[in-house]
This record gives sequence, structure tokens and C-alpha cells, in this order.
Amino acid sequence: MILRRVTKHVKDQNWFAVGLDFCIVVVGILIAFQITNWSNARQDNLIYEQARTRVIEEARVNLERANVLAVRVREFEASARHILEDFETCSADDDAEERLLSALQIIRFYIGMDVRDDAVTQLLTSDAFLDNLSPEDRTILSLYARRLNLLAQNDQFSADFQLTRPTLQDNPVFKRTLRVDSGNSLSGIALNVRYEEACRDASLNTFLFDRLEHGTYVAAQTGVFANAAREVLIGLGEAVRERPAEEETP
Repeated sequence: MILRRVTKHVKDQNWFAVGLDFCIVVVGILIAFQITNWSNARQDNLIYEQARTRVIEEARVNLERANVLAVRVREFEASARHILEDFETCSADDDAEERLLSALQIIRFYIGMDVRDDAVTQLLTSDAFLDNLSPEDRTILSLYARRLNLLAQNDQFSADFQLTRPTLQDNPVFKRTLRVDSGNSLSGIALNVRYEEACRDASLNTFLFDRLEHGTYVAAQTGVFANAAREVLIGLGEAVRERPAEEETP
């Protein structure tokens, strides 16, 4: 319809009407472009907000994992320490052997942190989010991603080190009475020698010191893990529940 009007005005040499029609067409095109750009920007912002929400959810999962791991690693570290304290005297009281076998249940495997960083990595590396990511959020998230990457490397280092150490079941001071149930693999283990001899066994003491050092190392890394998740949540304006006061390990 606009084209027919323009053609008619040209034939009539009504240049004012031609100019007016031209302005109407240009303005219409500009408005259409503006609406399209607004719609695309709105869609991009929605996608960014969804990605940002995934980062927040991932950080909350990391914080929860770190808090749960902190409780477990304190028990792990304390168990190794208690055995070594008993071994200092090698006094075979009525409960010494039971304490040893019970504590070994707790420290038989190494502990990993399972750091999650998929969401924050995607947000920082995708070009689709560059225009929506504020400089403040970029700084906060980049620092968080670097800390998670370092934690993952440290966790892998610790796991690789522990995997090179002799396993507890290979120690000859124990009877080979392991049950088939892998979830409770030490439930049937028993000493193959007197307790006083077991506490002087060099390989067993090495295993215990390895586990004590592993527990101490993971405890420190777990604190860094929790702080990283907590700080990024606060930096992104999210409320974080205060951790309950930690009980002293007896």
C-alpha cells in the first residue's frame, strides 16, 4: 500500500508527500529493528539470568558438600590420630584392639572433594554472556573459577598420592578374613598377631601417618572450598546461612 502511494505521489510530482512517505517507511523500519533488538536483548538477558542462577545453585551445592565433608574429615583425622596415640604406648588394654579395628573402618579409603565448576566455567567462557556480565560479576566469578580449578588440582594430587600407597589389606598383621560385601570390607578383619606386635609394625604406622597427613591436608582444602563457595554467593548478592559452631574433636 505504501509503494502504491509513493508511486502515485511521484507521478503527481507531489514531492512533499513522497518525502513524508519515505520518512514513514524509514521510521517504520527503525521501529521494527528496535523491537527486534529489544526482543533479542530480553531473550539474551533471560538466558544469562538462567546461567547465573545455575552458578548460584552450583555454589550452594559446593558449600553444602564442603560443610558435610568438613564433618567427615574431622572424624577421619581424629581416628588416625587416636590410633597413633594408642601406638605410642602399645598398651594392650581390653578395648585397644577393638578401637584399632573400628578406627580403620573410617580411614580405609582416602577422601575426595568432588569440586563442581561446570556452570561457572560455561558462564565465563561463552560469548553469549559477555554483554550481560558486569565487570563486578566477572571479577567475582573469575576469582571463584580459579580457586575451584586450584582445588580440583590439589584434590587430584592428593588422590594420586594416596593411590600409590600400600593398601591396608595387604598388611600381613591382619588376617585375610575380608567379607565379600565391599561396602563394609573391613567388618571381618582381625589381627593376625598380638596387638603389641601390630603397633610396632612399620608399614602399618606408615599407613596411619599417611592417613593422618591426608586428613590434615583435606581439612585445610575443605576450608578453602567452603570459603570460596560462601564468598561467591555473598558477592552475587545471595544470602548465606551461617555455619553452626564446630564442635571440638575429642
